[in-house]
Amino acid sequence: RTMSNEKPMIDDRFRIFERGVQDVSVESEKIIEFRPLAKIDRGQSIVIAVPRSGSSYYDLSRSFLRVQVKLTKANSVALGKDDKSALINGAAYSIFQSQAFFIENEDFSRNTGNMLPYKNILDCLLFRSTEYLESSGQSALFFKDTSGAMDATDPSLQEGVNEGLLKRFSYTKGGSLVTMTTPLCLDIAETGRSYLPNSLEFRMRLWPAKDAFSIISSDPSENFEVHVKS
Repeated sequence: RTMSNEKPMIDDRFRIFERGVQDVSVESEKIIEFRPLAKIDRGQSIVIAVPRSGSSYYDLSRSFLRVQVKLTKANSVALGKDDKSALINGAAYSIFQSQAFFIENEDFSRNTGNMLPYKNILDCLLFRSTEYLESSGQSALFFKDTSGAMDATDPSLQEGVNEGLLKRFSYTKGGSLVTMTTPLCLDIAETGRSYLPNSLEFRMRLWPAKDAFSIISSDPSENFEVHVKS
């Protein structure tokens, strides 16, 4: 029974069906780095495993993939100062053709086949802000391509070419080692707060893309290679 301007009178004994208060605040946080399980061999898949441990949670939405790569000529011959080759856009993920994400040996990755580089670029263009792409996004070697010059293949030209290609070339010129960082390109990591308890084991497997896909070059006589170092 209720009276005007008063809340319903409910006996405390009948509050068993009410949802309790949940405290979802973060008490503390720390950064943990996990490396591949085995030595990285060129052309082979890379497996990163996170074992069960502790009593806290992993936040996938704030987890990142860190990759170190360098370009070489065929048979791992070092690049010379006149070699013209650069990585494709968003190379931190675009150099991988596919990935799989397992939680307790159950596959939670959406099967994209060999379309991972395209999913990565579309995610950047559709769901990332301009401010992100012009700041943090550049750590993944994302530089916006110049309209009308996307077919340019010579990264050494200074004028009238793709400015994004020119900037990416500056990082790998002469075989320099480049470090790239990018958020995980996983649907499960793009839902806001994606907490996974430490009591679960999960792992990610990445398959490298072909060199001819990952590298842009104006020299058809050379076969350049991508080497993932870590």
